[in-house]
Amino acid sequence: MSLEYYLLCRKKYEQILHDLTDIIEIYDSINEFTKLEEKNLDKEECDFFCPAVFRNHFIGQKNCVKYNKRICENKIAELCKHEFEEDIIDITPERSEKITYCKICEYTK
Repeated sequence: MSLEYYLLCRKKYEQILHDLTDIIEIYDSINEFTKLEEKNLDKEECDFFCPAVFRNHFIGQKNCVKYNKRICENKIAELCKHEFEEDIIDITPERSEKITYCKICEYTK
């Protein structure tokens, strides 16, 4: 596979990880509301709305995506012929810092 392929996959995996994190947080909030409503729900409803099971599924998916992203990062490190560039970034409004990074794969020294 090409460097461009792994760069694209890394970017897409980052998007998926962000979305999975949001989904897990949503299930956490549903879980909180479900606990508050347990006395008003019958057993079948509690089992149906059991967000912990779904949450755990997405945590598993997140771990798989993290693993795939690591593979992409390793392949990028192998394939990239780094072209380093220096830049100054703002840390705070009063403080800046010089960094050196690869303009192809964004590796930072």
